[in-house]
Amino acid sequence: MSATLPRLALIASLALSASHTLAAEPQATLQGHRDGVFWAAVKPDGTLLVTAGRDRTARVWDLREGRELRALPTENGQLLRVAFSPDGKRVALANEDKTAAIWDVDSGERVRLLKGHTNWVCGVAFSPDGKQLATAGADATVRLWDVESGREVRSFAGHKGEVWGVAFSPDGKTLASCGKDRIVRLWDVAGGRVLREMKGHENDVYTVAFHPAGRLLASCSSDGTARLWDASSGEQAKAFRGNGGAVYAVAFNKDGRLLATSEAARSARVWDVQSGREQAVLPGHKGEVWCVTFTPDGGLVTTSQDRGVRVWAAVQAEAATRP
Repeated sequence: MSATLPRLALIASLALSASHTLAAEPQATLQGHRDGVFWAAVKPDGTLLVTAGRDRTARVWDLREGRELRALPTENGQLLRVAFSPDGKRVALANEDKTAAIWDVDSGERVRLLKGHTNWVCGVAFSPDGKQLATAGADATVRLWDVESGREVRSFAGHKGEVWGVAFSPDGKTLASCGKDRIVRLWDVAGGRVLREMKGHENDVYTVAFHPAGRLLASCSSDGTARLWDASSGEQAKAFRGNGGAVYAVAFNKDGRLLATSEAARSARVWDVQSGREQAVLPGHKGEVWCVTFTPDGGLVTTSQDRGVRVWAAVQAEAATRP
């Protein structure tokens, strides 16, 4: 039920296509989930991976060895998203049973159960200082929670329909959210007011992610695009289109030079942020790819409808680009 990875740095097997896009081969496929795997989060130090699945479990993996360490079972509901706390000690899980839960990664024990949403909890994000958790709900709200007490601090209302994703800015002062109404919203965390709205997507917007420098925001949609926005002005800076079909996830690498996207077309892609050019395709899943995320050393992890979790080596940005 597990795959073994070498302890030393992974070396990719890459073939350069005529379009100068690298077609990557995975280093390992991690098997254990009994149904599709919605999401993955990597511990900030790169040692652990937690995956959240349709089989109502989250699984903790030793990322260096590809070995499953434990499962975090839930009594009710599919687990839709997972996020690590900045210190790597806890994970938050978004559940279709209308709750979010915070778990201690080492002990495998649940330490907080957050109740307040009146429909699915679709997204979770820790603040940069780890003291607050934001949740996105199918009840059209974003909610802010105090991690230590489990108390709801604030509710952000404005979306029309399900809110699929939420993310904190690097300074923790701004929240981004996205949803079924096709709009990306930026919120003032302290005051709860809408700062700006980004419009341009033509269908549901599933995920948002801030650039590490905070000046750009990425979003992706079932309209088949990922888009970059200027976080200060709200203007669209760039659009990326893959092989057609929904784009479910976006993620920046550590230095912000690369953007990864996952697609319904059974692959993930890596793009150079500055040039907008495609750098790599990660093929091979036998179902939709629901999540892609970077490891601290630049590797990638993908999760899929096919129950598999794949680990990939680092992709390089174009030499002349800057974050």
